[in-house]
Amino acid sequence: MPTIEIAGPGQGRDWFVLQCHGGKERLAVANLRRQDFPVFLPLIRRVDRKAGKPVEVLRPLFPGYLFVAFDPRREPWRCINGTLGVKRLVSFTDVPQPVGRTIMSPLVRACDDEGVFSTRRMQELRPGERVRLSGGPFDDMVGTIEAMAGGDRARLLLDLLGRTARVTVSRDDLQRVA
Repeated sequence: MPTIEIAGPGQGRDWFVLQCHGGKERLAVANLRRQDFPVFLPLIRRVDRKAGKPVEVLRPLFPGYLFVAFDPRREPWRCINGTLGVKRLVSFTDVPQPVGRTIMSPLVRACDDEGVFSTRRMQELRPGERVRLSGGPFDDMVGTIEAMAGGDRARLLLDLLGRTARVTVSRDDLQRVA
């Protein structure tokens, strides 16, 4: 998934919601990208059963919907409705209404580089904050964020056996302590 940029009103392309034909989100994404439209399909990890065994799969966060960016004043956006996999652009008038930055920015931040959504990513974690670890060898320990290390990693200071230790963990394993 390419990096998603969220522009403000009047700064070029805005984001719009489109409805896909049942189960055709990925087909719509491929065809819209072929037409050079930026597309954002947030995904979520689910566990399905195949042959009686649990298998992790990626499913659309909003089944039947995805986001597409364009400038309605400068780009031929009407061709989007005729794209294979697309049912229609969601609109309340003849012209589609953009999705606001207040919705798109947190949604994009909550997704990793592959577009996989995590509610934990929605938390804005900053150095100095107290967090609780969930999972792994440090499960349920409380530490302090020393630094954010890359997109989805954090470097923590933990009190281990009376000494301060630095550990780097996945941001998904952190929960802010009230």
